[in-house]
Amino acid sequence: MVDSFASGNAAFAITGPWAVAQEEPPGFRAQGVPYEVTPIPPVDGGTPQPFVGVQGFMVSSFAENPLLAQTFLTDFMATEEAHLALFEAGARPPALIAAFEQVADDPDVQGFGESGAEGVPQPAIPEMGSVWSAWTDAYALIYSGQGDPRENFSNAGEQIRTLISSGED
Repeated sequence: MVDSFASGNAAFAITGPWAVAQEEPPGFRAQGVPYEVTPIPPVDGGTPQPFVGVQGFMVSSFAENPLLAQTFLTDFMATEEAHLALFEAGARPPALIAAFEQVADDPDVQGFGESGAEGVPQPAIPEMGSVWSAWTDAYALIYSGQGDPRENFSNAGEQIRTLISSGED
C-alpha cells in the first residue's frame, strides 16, 4: 500500500504512523511523498472506527534479573527523552503525555490523533492474522481493478469469520 500510494498509483492509503517513517520500504517522508494524515471519511453516513494500537515494554517472567529490567523501564524508558527519541526514530506519537504535548503541533500527530479519537483498541489475539491477510487480499483485488469493492470486502469479512471460527490464523 505504501509503494502504491508513494508512486502515485493509489489516491489514498489507509495505514498508520509506521508508514510515515518506516525504512523498508521507505516511508512517505523518506520518499518525499506529499501527504496529509486525516481521519477516514464517513461511509454511508457512519463514522469509521479504525483499530488503534500501542506499543509497550514488558518484563518477561523468565527474566534473569527482573528488578534490573523493571528499573530500566521505569527509570529510563519512562522518561520524556526516551519517548521523544522513539518518536523521532519512528514518527509514532508518544504515549507519555508530557512527551506527547511537546510534539502535539506536528501535523501527523494531529491527524492520527483525530483519526484515533473514534478508534477502537485492536484486539491482542492471534486471530488478527486472519484479519490482515483477508483485508490485504481485498485491497489487492480493488487496486488491480478486479471485482466490486463492496463484494471484495464482503468476501473478506466472510473469510475472516470462517478462519476465526475454525481456529486458523
